[in-house]
Amino acid sequence: MDVRSQLKNAQVEHRGSNPTKKGEIVIQTADSNQVEYHDGSAVRTVVNTDQAQVLTGKTVDADLNTLSNIKNAEIKAGAAIAVNKLAAVTASRALVSDGSGFISPATTTATEIGYVNGVTSAIQTQLDGKVGHSTLTSGRVPVTGASNTVSSSSVTSTELGYLSGVTSAIQTQLNALGGTLSVSTKTGNYTANSGDNVLLCDSTSGAFTITLYTAVGNTGRTLVIQKTDSSFNVVTVDGDSTETVGATTSVGLSAKGDSLTIVSDGSNWKILSFVSEPVVARIDSSGNQSINNTTWTKVTNLATAVIDTIGGWDGTNDRYYFRTSGLYEISCFVEFAASSSGIRVASMTFNGGSVPTISGAASWSTSGDTGGQTRTYIYSASANDYVECAVYQGSGGSLNLTGAQLSIKKIGR
Repeated sequence: MDVRSQLKNAQVEHRGSNPTKKGEIVIQTADSNQVEYHDGSAVRTVVNTDQAQVLTGKTVDADLNTLSNIKNAEIKAGAAIAVNKLAAVTASRALVSDGSGFISPATTTATEIGYVNGVTSAIQTQLDGKVGHSTLTSGRVPVTGASNTVSSSSVTSTELGYLSGVTSAIQTQLNALGGTLSVSTKTGNYTANSGDNVLLCDSTSGAFTITLYTAVGNTGRTLVIQKTDSSFNVVTVDGDSTETVGATTSVGLSAKGDSLTIVSDGSNWKILSFVSEPVVARIDSSGNQSINNTTWTKVTNLATAVIDTIGGWDGTNDRYYFRTSGLYEISCFVEFAASSSGIRVASMTFNGGSVPTISGAASWSTSGDTGGQTRTYIYSASANDYVECAVYQGSGGSLNLTGAQLSIKKIGR
């Protein structure tokens, strides 16, 4: 029977007992959760909030009612519940099930998930296929082999550690410290640089100067300079600005084979070695030379260069040129014809200057003596200075110079 038709125009009572006749509706005072009516044959319950009810076409106000004990099976399969009805989780994260089986945000971001876009098979399998596997030796540096596989090299991790602090190509640094030396030939004025190691100087066409780079900031840098030709043209090695080379501001290389090795001390250049062809000369006379009475006279009968290691003798002008600066021991020997009168004096002049006074010169006077006299002098020469022998006699007339010899030896720089 239709409940609506039974309840229409029915009288509603509020009491504690059940309805007893057809059409009677009772709101139970004993149980406020229940409304009953009598359909003529039995008492029927219209509403009981403690019992399950089927609501069809009804609206439940979520603000005033609570739905509990709803099971998954009780939700319609096609309910299509919107995701935004669920509780919000951390934005832009992958979703995973947690230990309790509930969905929760992972640490993987949506961007990171996007990196697997386009992957066609297991990533690890693909990675393993790209990198060959091999057993590496502990403590050895791994390298790639011919087939792009990784293997252990003979280099240990300790040896690899020696590269710590390296700032440029190792071989380049080793070469600069004493490996392969740079060697170049110079034939004219040249300014050296820190990349030079050995300079071979050919001064055949004329004298020239090698100007050194600054010693400041170049401590330990070395340079070798050698004269390679047999000319008399001097190669001068000159320090930068006022910097010195050894004890002076410049050093001359005058003979073939002269070699200078220098090192920077951070302020100036120090000479490690100076190899020089021995400067030795002996010039002998030929024939007699008439010497006027009481007149200083240059010896001109010196003619034969018996020894002249650097070619300093100028026979045309009867003088010897010092091709390089340094200390020289010079000896002039003379021998006169016999005479019983006056004195005999041997001396020398430098660069065309005057000779010593007679009182300051060695002399001898013995009747009929033809013995010779030697005058020795230590001279500090500059390059291209020259020396000439001179004699004096006071016999009262002209007297022949019957023999003479000029000897020169370099004894220091």
